[in-house]
Amino acid sequence: FRWNRFYIILAVLISLLVPFIKDYFIQKQLISPMAFIEEKVTLSYILPFTVEIVADHSAVNWLLLVKLFILLVSLFFAVKFIYGLFKIFRMIHAGEKISSEKNTFVFSDSIQTAYSFLQYVFLPKNFNLEKPENQTIIRHEMTHVNQLHSADVILFQIFHILFWWNPFIHLFYRELRLVHEYLADEEVLQVALKNDAILITEDKDFGELVFRLRMKHTGVLLIRIL
Repeated sequence: FRWNRFYIILAVLISLLVPFIKDYFIQKQLISPMAFIEEKVTLSYILPFTVEIVADHSAVNWLLLVKLFILLVSLFFAVKFIYGLFKIFRMIHAGEKISSEKNTFVFSDSIQTAYSFLQYVFLPKNFNLEKPENQTIIRHEMTHVNQLHSADVILFQIFHILFWWNPFIHLFYRELRLVHEYLADEEVLQVALKNDAILITEDKDFGELVFRLRMKHTGVLLIRIL
């Protein structure tokens, strides 16, 4: 999964750079020594009459309209992204915080499920850090923090703003988020295996890692809260 993460990011970067590299080599091939030979040929020697070209300003410039539309949609996504960052940092400022060496836990009534961003782990107000099943959630989110998954998300949000019209950006981003979740769950399983502990969790995705991908484990106990 770690290699899949870097493969996705590298594939997107290469796909975005290829058109610029292609244009560079095409321009180099078009430049030849003949381009530097000046020939003084006037139009009067060729045509015995005057040609007047009149531009039709009434025609709609569709290319310009398409470019303007793309720019406006990109601007919309940029404002949306900035507003999302503003909401996150406002929650950090307003929520209750518990700081540790590597991260900060933020508790708020507006948080329904645990998630992380940068070095912050966001948790519901009544979240109990001491419950065994909650330790799995903490380890999962801490893996996102330690492996800098937020940096990938920010990078792809920038890609989305600039190239929202490209369907492959959306497909790669979806696959990257799945890889992030697999990496976090894999880390939780590895810690449980190292400590010879049974993993207690509410997340059924661990069953896919254990049984479909045949990962080593000392036991997974899936609980369901009614």
